[in-house]
Amino acid sequence: MHSDRVELGSAAAGIYGYATKIPNLISMVSTIFFQAWNMSAITENDSSDRSSFYEKVYSCYQSIMFIAAAFLVAAVQVITPFIINYKKFPEYSTVYLYTPVLVAAVLFMCFNQFLSSIYTATKHTKNSFWTSLSACTANILLNLILIPRWGIQGAAAATLASYGLCYALRIFDARRYVPFRVNHGKFLLNTAVLGGLCLAVVKQPMFYSAYLVCGFVFMLACNSEAVIIMIKKLLKRG
Repeated sequence: MHSDRVELGSAAAGIYGYATKIPNLISMVSTIFFQAWNMSAITENDSSDRSSFYEKVYSCYQSIMFIAAAFLVAAVQVITPFIINYKKFPEYSTVYLYTPVLVAAVLFMCFNQFLSSIYTATKHTKNSFWTSLSACTANILLNLILIPRWGIQGAAAATLASYGLCYALRIFDARRYVPFRVNHGKFLLNTAVLGGLCLAVVKQPMFYSAYLVCGFVFMLACNSEAVIIMIKKLLKRG
């Protein structure tokens, strides 16, 4: 791609590659959970309380993932130097500016993974295909539009938007097969707070460090109840 507004090329690709390293931490944890959850989803598919089971697990999973994402975004400037040696590679000193949007993108990817387990358990995998295809098509189109305008940030934004589209399709389509309840208001609030954290890191307004701390504490308070309830149940079962 070529652009008169931003610098593109191998250097930009290298920065983008390093910017994905921190988000991949969330992806790695989610993949471990997904492998275990996928088997549970298949096992519980014929149970009478299937919808309640999905509701409780998804609520807890969503809370944990939002807390983890908020932490990584709020602490990105502290974490990044442990991954990249700025003294040796000063050209990568701006990597942390692109990481927050990619963290949000990977978060939505993890939610999409969870919802795809419904298609697997109920044998409607074709729905997983067409929702993924929709996201892929949107990603390609948005990359063509946004990268020449915003460069690396455009690629990150396109990834976030495409995963967001996939989630919007799956959260309504997948629940036709397993009708579990979702607190959309809480989800939108969490998304808005995470978006504010991302914006604070990218734009760096005055006292933005205070915004990051307050945003993370709010996210922790907003999502701690579901996590505590699940931990108590696990301890009781143990």
